[in-house]
Formats: sequence, C-alpha cells, structure tokens
Amino acid sequence: MNQQLHSSSPLKTVFEILGLAVIYFVTARLGQQLAIPPGNVTPVWIPSGIILYAVLIRGNAIWPGICLGAFAGNVWAYLDWQEFTNLGPALLSGTANGIGDTLCAVVGAQLILRATNTIRPIESSLQVFQFVLYGALVGGAISAIFGVTGLAVVGFIPWSDYMHVWLTWWVGDTVGVLLVAPVLMTALDWFDKSKLRAIRFKELAAYVIVLALVASLALGLFPDAQLPLPLFMVLPVLLWGVFKFESHISVISMFAIAVTAIVVTVLGGGPFAGGDVNTSLIELQLFLFTIMTTILVLVGMVTERRAIESGVEVSEQRYKRLFAQAAGGIIITDENGCIESFNEKAQEIFGYENAEVIGRNVSYLTPSVVRVHHQDYFDNYDSFKQAEIFGMGRQVLGRHKDGQELPLFIAISETYDREKKQFLAVVHDIGDQVKVEKELKASEEKFRLLANASFEALIVINKNVVVSVNEPFVNMFGYDAVELVGKPIKRKLFTTDLVFLEGRGGVVESEGIRKQGGRFPIEVQQKTEQINNELLKIISIRDRTTFCQQQIELKNARDQAVNANKSKSKFLSSMSHQLRTPLNAIVGFAQLLEMSSSNLSQQQNDSVKEIRSASKHLLSLIDDILDLSKIEAGKFVVNMADININSVVEGCVELVKPLSNNRGIKLFNHFVENKPYVVKADGFRIKQVLLNLLSNAVKYNHADGTVSISGEVTASHRLRVSITDSGVGISEDDQQKVFEPFERIHSESGVVEGTGIGLVITKNLVEMMGGTIGVESYKYIGSTFWIELDLVEVEGGSSVDVESFERRTESADAIQVSETAMQGKKILYIEDEPANLRLVQQLVNRLSSASLISAANGALGIEIAKKELPDLILLDVNLPGMDGYQVATRLKRLQATAGIPIVGLSANALQEDIDRGCEVGFVEYLTKPINVELLMDVLQKRLGEPNGKPH
Repeated sequence: MNQQLHSSSPLKTVFEILGLAVIYFVTARLGQQLAIPPGNVTPVWIPSGIILYAVLIRGNAIWPGICLGAFAGNVWAYLDWQEFTNLGPALLSGTANGIGDTLCAVVGAQLILRATNTIRPIESSLQVFQFVLYGALVGGAISAIFGVTGLAVVGFIPWSDYMHVWLTWWVGDTVGVLLVAPVLMTALDWFDKSKLRAIRFKELAAYVIVLALVASLALGLFPDAQLPLPLFMVLPVLLWGVFKFESHISVISMFAIAVTAIVVTVLGGGPFAGGDVNTSLIELQLFLFTIMTTILVLVGMVTERRAIESGVEVSEQRYKRLFAQAAGGIIITDENGCIESFNEKAQEIFGYENAEVIGRNVSYLTPSVVRVHHQDYFDNYDSFKQAEIFGMGRQVLGRHKDGQELPLFIAISETYDREKKQFLAVVHDIGDQVKVEKELKASEEKFRLLANASFEALIVINKNVVVSVNEPFVNMFGYDAVELVGKPIKRKLFTTDLVFLEGRGGVVESEGIRKQGGRFPIEVQQKTEQINNELLKIISIRDRTTFCQQQIELKNARDQAVNANKSKSKFLSSMSHQLRTPLNAIVGFAQLLEMSSSNLSQQQNDSVKEIRSASKHLLSLIDDILDLSKIEAGKFVVNMADININSVVEGCVELVKPLSNNRGIKLFNHFVENKPYVVKADGFRIKQVLLNLLSNAVKYNHADGTVSISGEVTASHRLRVSITDSGVGISEDDQQKVFEPFERIHSESGVVEGTGIGLVITKNLVEMMGGTIGVESYKYIGSTFWIELDLVEVEGGSSVDVESFERRTESADAIQVSETAMQGKKILYIEDEPANLRLVQQLVNRLSSASLISAANGALGIEIAKKELPDLILLDVNLPGMDGYQVATRLKRLQATAGIPIVGLSANALQEDIDRGCEVGFVEYLTKPINVELLMDVLQKRLGEPNGKPH
C-alpha cells in the first residue's frame, strides 16, 4: 500500500479520535507500570508506535486524539490525586506532552511518507533506515524535547537532570516506535490466506521452541539453569526466522523477545538488573534498539530480495505461457541453427511433435531447394553481419511434415541467454492470405487512393467512422491506428468540428489536438470520393508547426538585426565622435601652421604637410566607415542628375596627377578624344567612385607604370568607363574578394594605406546609381576596373555643370573674409573642450574682426546668451550635463534668443545627428575636424544674415 487509507466521514473521524485517545491513555498507563523502578522513566513508550502508525494510515486529521490521550495520560501520572496541590503544573506538563507527542507522530509520519511513499516502510533496507531515522529518532527527539522541557519548567524534575531524563525519554520513544509500529504494520499478514498456506508449521513450531528456549536461558528466566547462555545467542535464532519465514513472523518474534526482556528487567531479573538503575535502563534500551534495528533492516533486505525473485519467477512463468500460447510459431535455435525450442503453434504449422525437431538443424523445416543454401545465411551473418534474413521480416517457403510447401512469413532476431547467442524466429502461416488475394487487392486500391490524395497526414472517414489513417497521421496526433480505425471519429482531433469543412474548398487553417493534449497549428483539406459504392471523406492535414516556428524565428532574427544595427550605429557615432574630437585639434592647428608657412622653416613646412596628409587620410577612413554604415543601414541617398562625365573625368585626373607624378606613373585620359557623354548619376558620388578607382590604379602599380581611363558605349546603350593599369594584377581567386569588406588583396606588402572598404563603398555607390561594376585582371600584368552607367540623350551635346558637386580644394591662406560683414559682430562659442575653444579663438582672431566669447557648459551658455545677445552661436553637441540639442531647444523657446542663428559644431557626423540638429533649429551643422574655409564661409554668411535660414 503506497498511500494513506481513504478519509472517513466526520462522525467516524470523531470516534477514531476518541478511540485513539483511550488507547493512548491505556497504553500510557501500562508503560508507566513498566518503569524501572516504578516512578522512574519507562524503558519503552508503547504509545509512540501506536500514534505513528495511526497517522500513517488515517492521516493528520486524527491528531486531536493523540493530543488528548497524551495530555490525559501525563496529567494522570503527575497529578497529586489526594491534595491536588500540583494541579497547575500537572496541566502544564500534560499540555507540553500532548503537543510533543502530536508533533512526534505527525512530523515522523509525513517525513516517512515523503521519503518512502508507503505506510509500510519495512519492505526494503532503505525504507527501514528512513523509518528508523524519521519515525523513531526524529519523532522521539521531538517528543523528548517538549515532554522533558515541560517537566523541568513546572519543577517535576530538576534542570540538572534534564539531559539524563531527555536521553532515556528519547530512547524510550524510539524503542516504542521500533517495537510497536512494525507489529501493527504486519498485523493483517496473519489473515492473508496465501501467506498462511505458505507457512510450514513444523518448521515454525521448531523455530518457536528454539527461540523460546534460547531466550529463556539468555534472559535468565531459569536462574538455576546449568547452561546460562550469553544474550547475543538470541540473534542467530532471530536471523533464522528472518531468512526462513515471512516478515510478520520475524517482527512478532522480535516483539516477543523485547517484551520478555522488559518484563524480566522490571521484575528485577535478567542480564540488565542488579546494577545501577540508570545504567540498567540505558543498557536495556540500547539492547532493544540494536536488536530491533538489526532485525528490521534484515527483514527489509530479505523482503526486497524475495520481491525481486518473485518478479523474476513471475516473468519466467509469463514467458513460458506466452511462448507456449503465442499466436505465431516460435522457434529458438543456437548460433549454428540447431533447434532448441519449438512451441505449440510451430508444431501446428509444421506438423511435427516437439521431440521430432529438437536438436535438428532448422533447415530441416525447409524445402530441399532452399535447404542447400540455408547454412550460408548463418555463415554470412556470423562473419559479415549481412542480414539476408536475420534482423528483418520476409516471406519464405517452409516444408510441412507431409512434404507440402508452406508460404510463411518469418522474422528472425538475434538474442542472448546468459551470454549464449541464439536466434529467435517468429513464423506465421500466410497460406490463407493467398486465398483472399482478391480481397486484398480491393483493400490495396483504397490504400492507393489514400496515397494519391495524400500530401501529409491522412484520415479516411465513412459515415463518421474512421476507415483508415496513414503513418504520418499516427505520428502527428499520437494515436495508434487501432485506437481510431473502425470507431467513430474522435471529436477532439481538431479545435473545431469537422462540419467546418463542409462546402468549403481549398485549405483551411485550424489547430490539431494530440492524444497527450498539446495543440499545434495545421492546414486541413477535405475531398469526397465514391469507392465501391461507399462515399468516403478523405481529410489531409499538414503540420504548420515548423512554418510557424520559422516565422517566429524570422521575426526574432529581424528584431535582433534591428537591435544590432542600432548598436552598430550607436558605436559608429561614438567612434566617429571620439576620433574626430582629437583630430579636430590636429587638423585645425595644422591649418593654422599652414597659414603661417612664411614664418616656418622648410623642414617645419614639410612636417606640417605630413601632419595634414596623415590627418586627411585618417578623416577619409572615418568617412569611408560611416558611408559603409549608412549604405548597410539603407540610409544613404544619392541625388540623381544629368552629369557630363567628361568634365568629371578630367577633374579627377587632375586631382590624381600629383600622386601619379610622385611615383613616376604616366596617366592617360582618353576621354578627351571622344565626344562629350552625359550620364544619369549623382555628380559628387560619381566623382568619389572615379577618384577611388584611379587612386587604386596608381597605388597598386609599379614605378614607371601607366594608368589610362577611357569610355565606350555598349550594345545596351550604356557608357562603360574603364580604368586600366599596368600594376601587380589580381589572381582569379582574389577577384571574387575585392568587393568584400575589409579584404585587402595586396596588404601583405605593407606599403599601401587603406581599410579594405573603398571598393565596397564604390560598388554600392555604382549600384545605387543604377550602374554595374566589374574587374578583369591577370596576375603580374595589370587590371581593368570598369563601371557602366545609363546614357542620357542631350540635344546638341550640351554639357551639365558639376561644380556644385565638387568639394572646394583651396588652401587656408586663400580664404578671404569680408571685414565689413564681421565688424563689431559678437560670437558665442559653447564648448567644453579647451583645445577646440583655443582653435576657434585663433581662427576668429586671425581671419575676422569679430569678437568671441565662450561658455564651458550648456547652462552657462544660455545665461551668457540671454545677457550678451550674440550675433551668432557656435554650439558643440556633446556637452556635459545638458547636451547641445537641449541647449538649442531652450534658446529657441526664449524670446530674447529665439532669433539668434545657431551653428552646430560637433564630432558627431552621422546623418541622424545632422537631422536632429536641423529639427532643433541649427541653421548649419559643421562636423569636426573643422574645415577652416567652410567655417569662415558660414561665419561670413550668417553674420551678414542674422536670421539666416538652414543651409
């Protein structure tokens, strides 16, 4: 029994509570009479075993009976019935005992149930250990704590005797549980007829006589005996009972020995009497605890082993019955094919008696034409594990005793019996199936139709009865075919009734319900067919779980990509700002030095040029990375127009000539020989593309090499611009990589600057302008990079001016500023970086007559702006505390400062930064490093137009 008994009615529970209280009181009085000497602590507390078993079988609901019985028993024991002078202490002590014994039983029982899940925890050694630990030791400790503490508090015992009394109390409760509870657990076994029939009463009688004799001599019941036995001699006799008889006999034997030892000791006899009272009591209790624990553990071990042996025996008997009564013939052979077992069905199939085939080779049961090859099957399988017949089912021919050939279906598998290899063959006579071949063909026609109509799981229904289901249906819904075929269709296969398909064509989405109860998305389609005068509904179902999961994964991937793109944009923004901030000082002060070139030596001028060149290259790398980021984010916009490509090419050639001259490379422009071409493109971006391709042709060339640029019209009426060099060339494998990010084909030389993204940006720009780009190259000979763009027909061959698309390249000393525009103007620069402030201060001082005031943070800048009312405000975006966008917003809200033009000056160079600046009211947004020409141009323009519009 693995659970508590069923709960009773309320009235019955009341009677059980009262009955338990009475039993507790009576057994408590009995236990108190067993005290050594009377009035001292009893060696065994009988009620502890009773109340533990009561909670195990009836549950926690009977706890009031325990509390009431313990209270009454202890009050009765300690109350002065003549004077009633100690009524209060007796009641308090009884209450403590009631609480302690109740918790002892309830806690012990619940721990046992949780650990063993049984109300009879003596069926295995582990259960016995858990029973002893939780029911006896833990429960006894709880009872002793409450009981002894109550006695000490009210003064029935001195506190100096607390530990001694607690120990004997604890052991007494523990022994009571071990002595009484197992007897109650096994009491019903005495009425079990099967166990009574199993007892050999002669052996039991001999056991009882020997146990009684040994116990009498060992416990001193015959003090004048000439052969007194040591106490431990009781143990072998008890062990005899454990291994020979059922557990209830061993338990009652243990109980009898324990009770005898207690009674003899109480009467002043036996091995435990005659010495110190406390010592005798402890020795008796330890003897009882040891003997009972040992016997219970052995009982558990033996019971567990008997259960295993019984299970094995039952399994063997079941196997023999199944073997003998199996519906198919079963033949077992050794590894050489000699028959060892031949069941009744096999005898019926082949016509042989068992004795006629045992020991013969199984080939004896096959026709002669098969017999000659039969041993080869064993040899091939044993040598090469080639399963021609073993490990699979197949149709074969057998031979009946009368010589008739038998069509058989046989399945053979390899088995082992005590490491001995055997082969087990299951044989079915399929002769009757041949006779019903026509019926099978009709059935096969249905299944063929099923296969033709199927695209996934299929179920065929006739008048609401399932005719058949296919294997995908079984796998999808979790039902076996036998659970469905021939029965009304289950209503819980779908979330909606099948009538939802009536009259509806096409595929309908629904939900399927698996046998286990889980739901999954499906697509359902139904068709009706007339077969053999039967109107069949064929329903096909497709599992959409994978599709739905893919949609979820796709959404998650899209969300992750969006988040990753936001993170990348945030990183690029931060990187751009962090790089541009120090670069601003480098470029700015280099420009100032360049403007003072007349005051510098030649070596110093050369050093300034190197600084300018390096900073220009670094800025170019930053711009390339930002361009690539914008392209990948889909935020890059090209402004398409009609562009005179000849003019763009000529300008690019002129810009690249200094680089080619430095390396002794000849640069040829063949466009001058052709008529002007006008293409559809972004003027600034097409110039960026050609400059990149031309500079690459020069950089990856050798000294005294050549670079040429030419154009031709293709058959598809597009202009192909080709840049050819005589450089190192690109292998065929590497040509696939040149347009991939961060691939630098000739980076091993270490002499060419770059990040490997220039061609990636170039390719994207060309494709965004509707063009194509490609490369043709040979290793060590040279390369030709080409782009194709759409041609535009222009009347008279007129050209389109592209100056507006080109960056100004004038040097800083060519800047001219109108002093009239600047005279008396006041500029406020809000900037927290001292180096940037000093740079702008020197630029304004050198190039204009305006005055510059500054503020190191946004709050101070707003106050100065309200007080000074400057003509122009230069505003850094990344300010401590309040950023530039917030400062601009507040300035625009103030009536006094709303009309002052604000120019953003920041290292944040992403498009979203610029767009946000325009939203908050920046009339210009200049990115760092500062371009002196642009800055002075903006100053002159905006100081001349106080209320200027955004540029």
